Amino acid sequence: FNADIADALDDVRHCFSCYDNLSRPRQLVLVSMAYNLGRAKLAKFVRFIGAVHLGKWNEAAEELLDSKAAREDAPSRYKELARMMKDNTSAWI
Repeated sequence: FNADIADALDDVRHCFSCYDNLSRPRQLVLVSMAYNLGRAKLAKFVRFIGAVHLGKWNEAAEELLDSKAAREDAPSRYKELARMMKDNTSAWI
């Protein structure tokens, strides 16, 4: 598990140069996504990545919800991730 989390964190840092400057809830969103998707699929969230780099949290949340993952794969999970990104809160911490 620890190795998987380390890999996910490495994937996040590859896609998000701003990672260390983000709040903990937003960091958790990114690590969660990387853990479940892997680097290649995470990198396909181009507009989401751009919104995060620009600090456009509402736009980032909308991009999450406008993904195949949110529509088909794990709707409730992505609703929660979008809420965390937008509101900068997390029940996980």
